[in-house]
Amino acid sequence: IRDINYSSFSTSASTYVPHYLFFLIDKTTGENLFPNGALKVDDIQSYDESKNDIKIHIQNGDERTIILYREPKLGVSTYTLKIIPDIEILIEFDMIEIQEECYTYITHNYFKVLNYEYEISEHGNECKIFI
Repeated sequence: IRDINYSSFSTSASTYVPHYLFFLIDKTTGENLFPNGALKVDDIQSYDESKNDIKIHIQNGDERTIILYREPKLGVSTYTLKIIPDIEILIEFDMIEIQEECYTYITHNYFKVLNYEYEISEHGNECKIFI
């Protein structure tokens, strides 16, 4: 597990937005469902409470595929990852803005998966979701 350099994901010169890494794991075997071929990138849709598409990025690295959520809204929001055809993962974020002397950044007060077992890394930005 490695830390994310939030400054490289700036939305303006002085505001930083965190990214979150989600690993979809087979709860029986413990395998990541992308490298083992059970899931394909085209099988995933993502949207917010209003059913607006949310951009996600699928990244390959270290023999695994990673989903990065980008720019969650401030306050409590629920996002859906729909894995075609019948799996919907609900993820709730409570995002807060913190202002320091020279910059402002956005972080989570909490985030949780509402309908599947999950583990959050000690860094707080990586999450294994057990399907």
